[in-house]
Parts: sequence; C-alpha cells; structure tokens
Amino acid sequence: MMTLFAIYVLPINIALEAFKANLRVSFFMELIILVAWSIWLTRNSFIFRGVTPTMNSCLVNFVEVCRSVF
Repeated sequence: MMTLFAIYVLPINIALEAFKANLRVSFFMELIILVAWSIWLTRNSFIFRGVTPTMNSCLVNFVEVCRSVF
C-alpha cells in the first residue's frame, strides 16, 4: 500500500528538483517564494479591491517584487 507521502510529496519533490536543474540558478528557492508571493498579491487584489486576476497582473506583481528585492 502506498502512503500519502509516496503519492503526493515525492512527485512534487521530483518535479521541483527537475525544475531546479533546468533553471540553473543559485537562488532557486527565492524565486519560488517570490512567485508564491506574487500569486498571493494577485489574489488579495481580487478579494479586497475587486481586480480581476490575470496571468499578466501576476507577472507584473512578480516583476515589481523582483525589482524591490534584487
């Protein structure tokens, strides 16, 4: 019988490791955190300001956050 760990966590870990290998940057985890933060900002704009979430608005948030951090 497969555990939940084997079903869900291992495939995610394998996917992240493959993404990290393809990206080839030393600040991989920082990028993941900034992407998550950009999604969060886009979500909050929808909930609190009624702004329709789009991929473009999320990308704009990501670029703004990256400029403020790096």
